[in-house]
Amino acid sequence: MGADTPIAVVARYRDALTFEERETRLDTTFGALLAGPVDPNMLKGAAIFTVAEAIKAVQSSTDVVADIAAADAALAAARLALPMDRELDELQAMLGAIR
Repeated sequence: MGADTPIAVVARYRDALTFEERETRLDTTFGALLAGPVDPNMLKGAAIFTVAEAIKAVQSSTDVVADIAAADAALAAARLALPMDRELDELQAMLGAIR
């Protein structure tokens, strides 16, 4: 997959007031997604994902060291973008508990 690989993102939902089914769609490329500024919540999402992967690695006794290192890096990036986020504190505590 290269930078000009197309990607389509579709979100289907019901309107909260009318319950009417709705859909919104974004057609773009990976390159266009990566070229823009990174939303701090994307960094937070990456931290949540990598901490979960580290926890799974501990439970399955796979490559724990690499997964914990990836989680540390993701948490550090998220912490720079969201320094006062208490949920990141909780993730850090979870990561500390599995070391």
